[in-house]
Amino acid sequence: MSGKWALITGASSGFGVEFAKLLADQNANLVLAARRREPMKRLAERLQQKHRVDVVVEGLDLSLPGAGSDLKSRLDGRGIAVDVLVNNAGIGLFGNFVDQSLQTTLGMLQLNMLSVTELRTFSQKRWCNAERVISCLSLVFSDISRLQVTQLMPRPRVTSFC
Repeated sequence: MSGKWALITGASSGFGVEFAKLLADQNANLVLAARRREPMKRLAERLQQKHRVDVVVEGLDLSLPGAGSDLKSRLDGRGIAVDVLVNNAGIGLFGNFVDQSLQTTLGMLQLNMLSVTELRTFSQKRWCNAERVISCLSLVFSDISRLQVTQLMPRPRVTSFC
């Protein structure tokens, strides 16, 4: 992984931080992307000092339409071609569907489905070398028997965690 670039979404906490540490251990340069910049900046400083890797922090909200394209443009402007894509950003809503605001539900769908698809499409079109793609989908279900998962099955060069 030495010298390659890894893009990690949802990199401000949880699995995103752990993926960043693991990839930095392998001497990968990192792009950390999430809404909260400060935790990523602190993580970037630690990883740069410990591993001597390049780390770029991109604060953005992938639940907004066009955020994936904006991120791609930012990285293109820096001349960064991503070799490893870790789609880790995601949220879940709890409670009755009818009690959720439409805006909140649309934001969740944008983040969990459309942004993931957008970033994956960029990787397929050689925006990144698409050596590896990891999609993390942490979901909680009250009735697992009703779960229908499509397009999440592992296939060559794609790993999904549910």
